[in-house]
Amino acid sequence: MSRDNFNFTIRPTQLTNVFGPGAIYDNEEDSLIIMGLDYWETNISNDNFPIIAEELLLQQIKRDIKFFDNLESLVSVSTSKEDARIPVRSFPSWGVCPECSKLKPGRKGNDRVSLYCDSTKCRDAKKNKGKKIPRTEPVRFVIACANGHLDEFPWYEWVHRNEKQRNACSKTQALLYLRDTGKSSSLKSKYVQCTNCKAQDQTMALSLAESGLRGIIFSDSYTCTKNMPWLKDHAAKCNATMSGIFKGASNFYFPRNARAVTIPPFSDEIAQWVVRKIKQIENAKRRGGDKLRRWLEGELDLYDEEKDQDGHTIDDYLDKIKKLDDFRQNNAGTDIRSLEFNQLNSKDPTRSKDFVTESIQVPASLQKQIGGITLVKKLRVVSAITGFTRISPFDFEQDNVEKRKSEDKVPSTRIAKIHSGQPRWLPVVENRGEGIFLSFKNSVLKNWATRPEVEERMKRLLTFQGKKTSAPKSMDDFPGYVFLHTMSHLLIKGMGKSSGYPTSSFEERIYSGKEMAGILIFTSASSRDGSLGGLVDLVTKQHYLETMIKNSISASSVCSTDPLCSTQEPEAQHNCVGASCHACSMLPETSCESQNNFLDRAAVYRTLTENIGLFGDG
Repeated sequence: MSRDNFNFTIRPTQLTNVFGPGAIYDNEEDSLIIMGLDYWETNISNDNFPIIAEELLLQQIKRDIKFFDNLESLVSVSTSKEDARIPVRSFPSWGVCPECSKLKPGRKGNDRVSLYCDSTKCRDAKKNKGKKIPRTEPVRFVIACANGHLDEFPWYEWVHRNEKQRNACSKTQALLYLRDTGKSSSLKSKYVQCTNCKAQDQTMALSLAESGLRGIIFSDSYTCTKNMPWLKDHAAKCNATMSGIFKGASNFYFPRNARAVTIPPFSDEIAQWVVRKIKQIENAKRRGGDKLRRWLEGELDLYDEEKDQDGHTIDDYLDKIKKLDDFRQNNAGTDIRSLEFNQLNSKDPTRSKDFVTESIQVPASLQKQIGGITLVKKLRVVSAITGFTRISPFDFEQDNVEKRKSEDKVPSTRIAKIHSGQPRWLPVVENRGEGIFLSFKNSVLKNWATRPEVEERMKRLLTFQGKKTSAPKSMDDFPGYVFLHTMSHLLIKGMGKSSGYPTSSFEERIYSGKEMAGILIFTSASSRDGSLGGLVDLVTKQHYLETMIKNSISASSVCSTDPLCSTQEPEAQHNCVGASCHACSMLPETSCESQNNFLDRAAVYRTLTENIGLFGDG
């Protein structure tokens, strides 16, 4: 990644998880906002980001999310090309001097003059003492609303909040300083002072409140600036309330990702080549006759019985095209997770370029709850960023693509756009690795979910401050999701302790619905070799899997923070969890598909206060 004179690098996975469009990247020299896809077009047209084949993901995004009706391709950001650059710009433009604490507007990383402090104190120090004029540092405070809009913090308006102060000093006359009382290191000790008119505010901590900026720059009817500095336009309307926020805060940026596991018939070399060439193939098919065969012969430089370097003939390509057409026709509109679950739950072994599986025997002691175990010796996972939220991470009922209740497309509210219009492509990251898939018996899970004490617990879990929160599934499926999600986290914790992989290297994919109940736990890497098979080799060792699963279940009974963890009430938790914390079942957020929401150890096993777990009788 580069901008003007600055060159720096971020990992491809960071573009879809941490530093996507609309996020802020801080380095030693500047604070930079990642620009929207509008600004990437030059690099895309120059083929610096190669198109990759993942048709199921492409079609699901087009089908389920607004703004992507014109989507044509997915492009990989997993490239080391020198010209593969992501556009950025300086944001925020306000800087603060580390020596005198003066606030200065107009800071631009490519304009060296704008970076240096212009206070009288610092310039006098240069004249009298020979010191260098210090460079300003980007301010840490900005303002944002729940719909993702972002703007500069209103420093002048904040300190000149009343009419008397506003008349006493204009914006051009104001000399603003960010002061510190020294009483503590918290934001409460920070305040802004204008040395020209002597105006000053009470504390910067007030700006973080939801209504902290009301009456300062906004009226009750106009609450948001609608600014989107990463895009070429502003929002048409927004009635959300803006408030102060740290640009490095954990709630500043929550990416919205769509993900798919590459499964047959799309997981072999021929299928992926066909998907990449789909436009040309469709054009040849429309011309009729033997035009498709003739086009293939010319494109592949193969004729009659000749074979390519992998041993494939023209007839192999024609056969694959027909199979893919049949698959599309038979599975049109099917949820991608259902297709993945059916493939992973199959007892038949699979071997292709990016998908190798083997079913193994379920230990006798776990056959009551677990229906099948599949070793995924090789897999490919493709992740695309489709938008983001600020302030709060998820509104499952409205925003979540794969777990929505209605048939309507995901609405535009709450999800900030990464393109000013309707993009024709999306950046994705492809990772390869290995994993283990566990399917649970649906009948056992449904019987457990209908127990009165379980239903009561789940109703409490869905309640926050007396209001019902949105769930990742309908209420009928919600208990199953909580169990599967918590079980997944416990297994990842257990695998991390015994496999040598750090917990952050694992990822999860939960399959919860009327006809599916499963967990895919996998490791992945951007390299072609993935994670080199260490996890699968470990799982195949005698009694390892049985022992690890049992230990994970029993470990859920007690947490090192008990009784606090077990006794905490779900309605008191903003992140909608029951008996769960980082000491027992929460994971690094890069490993969790639900931002550590909807977890409860009580759904798995006995806790200090509950005995409703699915394995509670075991």
